[in-house]
Amino acid sequence: MEDQAHPQTNTSSAVYLASSRRRPRRAAELYQRAVEAQRSGDWARYGEELSQLGEVLRQLQAVFGGRQP
Repeated sequence: MEDQAHPQTNTSSAVYLASSRRRPRRAAELYQRAVEAQRSGDWARYGEELSQLGEVLRQLQAVFGGRQP
């Protein structure tokens, strides 16, 4: 049930939470893709996947707290 005074707040929070729940799966997928690229010697793709993985991990840190390196 949305807060009548702030309907967008609860909707936005629900969307943000749902999105944050998909991030660990996305991180795992990106990791696997980076490993595959590494094994095949595709270093450009490896770097791209690793860069995307880093961004997902930063997003997870923002959602769940924690220090950034």
